[in-house]
Amino acid sequence: MVGYNETMVKNTMHWLSLLLLCLTTPWVAADFPAPRLDRLFPPGGMPGSSFEIEVTGTELENLTELYSPHPGITFTRDAQGQFTAHLARDVPPGRYTVPCLGPKGLSSSRLLLVNELPVLNEQDVQESKADITEVKFPVAVQGVIGAKGDIDIYRFEAEAPSKCRAQAVTRAPMLYPTTRVGLCCRHRSKTSAK
Repeated sequence: MVGYNETMVKNTMHWLSLLLLCLTTPWVAADFPAPRLDRLFPPGGMPGSSFEIEVTGTELENLTELYSPHPGITFTRDAQGQFTAHLARDVPPGRYTVPCLGPKGLSSSRLLLVNELPVLNEQDVQESKADITEVKFPVAVQGVIGAKGDIDIYRFEAEAPSKCRAQAVTRAPMLYPTTRVGLCCRHRSKTSAK
């Protein structure tokens, strides 16, 4: 019986020593930078289209792939690292989340919009000039709100009475709390001289 008690005491002491070591050793954790996808531009297209897509964010060096939950939305990457989105004809209009994969892991995701309307993308994404873009309906306009003070202006003409529906998809409340999206309409009447 004496040998049994000595073994039990030794085992208990080993476990208590290990527990004490674990409780007194400082916890060391390594924080690796997480990839963050900030923007896809253009943010979408029509079913049956293909377009180059700009990917911006942090910790996204040497990206290898972009993912989509829909099998009809695929991405290819050229030798320079530029991605092209391919939307199959049977992809239903809607919003699809797209993350990217690189050496640092899977990034956050952004929306890719599949629109049934023809798409007009903002041409001056870097905001080097303040141009007015002419728009012909029906159309889905896709732009980017860039630096502070950025204003994108689009102009269209319509016959009275006409209906115009505008919808803004923005993530402004989360990342850019001062961004405002607005629609201003002005009616110009045409008069004829007699």
